[in-house]
Amino acid sequence: MRGVKRCHGSTGRMKKHRDGHEFKVTAVKMATANIESFFHTMKIECIRGRTFATFVELEAALKAYIRFFNHCRLHSRIDYRTPEEYERVEA
Repeated sequence: MRGVKRCHGSTGRMKKHRDGHEFKVTAVKMATANIESFFHTMKIECIRGRTFATFVELEAALKAYIRFFNHCRLHSRIDYRTPEEYERVEA
């Protein structure tokens, strides 16, 4: 993120964004945790236990899983809705 300085130390520190608004660094850490959680879930549900003959086959499997994840898979964090449904309703 441009204009945001790296914070070392306490996760509760406040930093100023370039537009002057303050935010807690914990929000950035939370986003990172969500991304790590997604990759963990993807590995378990899509990759683990499978063998891919080519990179193209792996890429096709990952694209199909991401479509499934966003349009079919229900997520407990968003009241058992799909991300696509959540965005449509909450936006």
